[in-house]
Amino acid sequence: MCTGLCPPSLDKILYRLSLFKPSEVADNGFNETWQKRVDSVRDHVLLLPPTKKRKSATRKTLTVSGKFITADYHNLLQAQAAANPKRKKRATCQAENSVEDCVI
Repeated sequence: MCTGLCPPSLDKILYRLSLFKPSEVADNGFNETWQKRVDSVRDHVLLLPPTKKRKSATRKTLTVSGKFITADYHNLLQAQAAANPKRKKRATCQAENSVEDCVI
């Protein structure tokens, strides 16, 4: 497809430019209905919902049962853990008292 610009010619360039010039009669008419529509779209459609305010900035953690661990509940859990001391581990292998017999 040829645009008529090979080789560049000033006459052909000016002719092509004249085809795409804007009209000399400028349309300065202001359309009020269009402006009303633009304003309504900006106010109702493009308006973002207000941001939600957080009530507290504390982190909430759930237990396995689904309860929130609050400070009071955490203190209760700590008290229960302190009331039930850990059991001592039973020795499964007594290396000092064991005797091995070797048969050759």
